[in-house]
Amino acid sequence: MSEQGGGPEEMVGEVLRRLDDLDEVEIDEHPARFDAVHDDLRRVLRGEPVAPPS
Repeated sequence: MSEQGGGPEEMVGEVLRRLDDLDEVEIDEHPARFDAVHDDLRRVLRGEPVAPPS
């Protein structure tokens, strides 16, 4: 996800798409994925840029 991004709606959509493949990820990795998505959604609400997932 680029820091230039679109509006907040587009940024939220990009962040939420990180959950699309959750069924293919080991269950032990789910909490970290949820935490990262939650943190990025909070960044969007504050108007901060969201970096691409690592």
